[in-house]
Amino acid sequence: MSDKMSRENLMRLEKREAIDIQMSTIFLLEETVKRQAVEIARLNTLLNEYGSLKPGLKKNRKPNNPLVTYAALGALCLAGILIGFFYMYGTQAVRAARVADAQAAFDDIVGGVTDSNAELETELPNTASYEMTDNTDNYEEIPEPAPIIREPRQEFIHLQEAFENEDIIGHLSIAGTSIYSIVVQADDNEFYLDHDVWRNPSIAGWIFADYMVDIASEDHNIVIYGHNMSADLMFHSLRHFQDFEFLRAHSRILFSTIYDDYEWEIFSFYIAHISFPYTNINFHNDPASQDYWGNWIRIFAEMSMHHTGIEVSSEDRILTLSTCINGQRNTDYRFVLHARLIN
Repeated sequence: MSDKMSRENLMRLEKREAIDIQMSTIFLLEETVKRQAVEIARLNTLLNEYGSLKPGLKKNRKPNNPLVTYAALGALCLAGILIGFFYMYGTQAVRAARVADAQAAFDDIVGGVTDSNAELETELPNTASYEMTDNTDNYEEIPEPAPIIREPRQEFIHLQEAFENEDIIGHLSIAGTSIYSIVVQADDNEFYLDHDVWRNPSIAGWIFADYMVDIASEDHNIVIYGHNMSADLMFHSLRHFQDFEFLRAHSRILFSTIYDDYEWEIFSFYIAHISFPYTNINFHNDPASQDYWGNWIRIFAEMSMHHTGIEVSSEDRILTLSTCINGQRNTDYRFVLHARLIN
């Protein structure tokens, strides 16, 4: 176990070093762009001086040297290319560096386990046949459970203080993938779509739990979202679970909350339309079906593109990970991964 941990930590250090090299490259590019901007300004000044000569002198002066004009245009084009490259390549590296910083901070404060893989084709399923039945007239009256009061673990309190963010509720990791992240939770499902764990604006957002999840209770379904970002950020690695061999090799998930550590076993992976109710947190008891939650968890298992052979029942609690499928035609579909609690 210690050898595995040391290998994974070494991989993470190597990844961080690669990011540092990228950041150094970006710095050099930025300095080059600044120098080009100064050169362009100087050339423009020279051209303006030629153009502002007195009328009497204009007759006698030689025509503008075309090389000066071409040099100015060439410098301008080069600066434009460098600036574009800086924003495309640079901002991605900056995001990766921020994620690596958060991972390192978690390891330092709480203790610590990453890597990645390649693009796969996606087939969009028909999930329309699975719909939530409206049996609200038959729902049993269930008394509101007394709130569960649990004390957060000290290391997570330190983590919240370090990031100045009380929205931190846990840490999620799947060994052998790039999913190794602090998990946050806001009062809605919007804020962390475009803010990071430091609560700063970020197009990459952060990995966050559905605002309806009560992390202290025993909800049927703990739902966690993350963007499908490039450079293996956030939930980009979820797409690899379309490969059954990849799923078999990475079938366990660790989700440490501010209260306890939990291990989960993946039993289903599929593509669903956003109307499919996989994000419901709790499923009411419905006398008409006798086992409403049991029926739904079995539907989640049947939806899987892989047969995992794992039996699920109404006794199970599950963890659901969800991310978008990139591409114009896929805006209403999501990658969905379900895992059941085993420890």
